[in-house]
Amino acid sequence: MKVEILDTCTACGLCESINNEVFKVNDMAHVTNSKIKGNEDDCRLAAAQCPAGAIIISE
Repeated sequence: MKVEILDTCTACGLCESINNEVFKVNDMAHVTNSKIKGNEDDCRLAAAQCPAGAIIISE
């Protein structure tokens, strides 16, 4: 699984609240790729709930 954050990220922090091991938010969200494995469901949930539609998942 690949997780990308688009420039449309508003740094709202929702993704980080879903899984703070995978997502870190500063000026925008960032993905810790080494933490994706085992947290795929959280990544999908974060992408589905992102209000800016800024999380892109490719399997």
